[in-house]
This record gives sequence, C-alpha cells and structure tokens, in this order.
Amino acid sequence: MVKKKIIALIIYLFIFSGCGFKVVNLSELNNFYINEIDTEGDKRVSYEIRNNLVSMTKDPDKKLINLRLNANKTKIIKEKNIKNEITKYEVNLTVNVITYDKKYNIIHQFTETSKGSYDVSRQHSQTLSNEKKQTKIISKRISERILNKLRNISNDF
Repeated sequence: MVKKKIIALIIYLFIFSGCGFKVVNLSELNNFYINEIDTEGDKRVSYEIRNNLVSMTKDPDKKLINLRLNANKTKIIKEKNIKNEITKYEVNLTVNVITYDKKYNIIHQFTETSKGSYDVSRQHSQTLSNEKKQTKIISKRISERILNKLRNISNDF
C-alpha cells in the first residue's frame, strides 16, 4: 500500500514538473513606447494615469505610439444614515483613450471605467484625504487596464 503511494507520488512529480509552464515577465510584453500623452478633463486623474503609464514603458527603441486621454471624475452619494447625513460617497472614473500615430491618424479608441467608494469622516479634511486616496487607487487600476489593452492591440500598430 505504501509502495503504491510512493510510486504514484513519483509519477505525479515527473508528470507535473515537466509541464513547461513559464512565468511571463510583463515588461517583456511591452513592445511599444509611449512617445506623447495629451490629457484632457480632470487634471489630477490625468496626471496620475499619465505618470503610471510613462513609468511602465521605458524603452524608446520600440514602436512609438501617442495617446490622448480624456478623464472624467464623478462623485455621487452612495449611503445616508437615518439622520439623512451622508456616510459614503462613490467615485466613478471614466477615461477615453485614443491611440494615434505622428500624423494624428486614429489607430484605436477605447474607454475604461472604474469605481470605488470611501467613507465620510467627522473632519472635512479627512474626508478629502479619503477621496484623494480612493481616486489614486482607481487611477492606478485604470492605468493597469489601459496598459493591458495597449499590450493586446500593440501588434496592430
């Protein structure tokens, strides 16, 4: 009984250790370089996304692409308590992305949206800090989505 288990374990080790699975380095998938980014809309969100995208693509010897970002941020009330006081807000970010070449011919256009919520604090300054933190988190998430989408469509350039 014990011999069968040991033999089965050895067989499983040989089968699954040679499966050929290799971890993909995401920086190797970036076969493009963002040459220029034009931003419109909400300045803070555009600034965050622009910095995140520029920091993730660093090799200027690859294909050059230009981006136009139009970022919009909306804040809505998510929850109120029994006293009709606001306890939570929801932040929605929408970013329209247009990729184009040097002659301003549109190559691809897509929209990324994301949302998150934050609590209202007793101090207004803390509430603003919560909003900034949540906006930064959502901006990072959208930046990663934009970069993944650009990786997927980079073969079309």
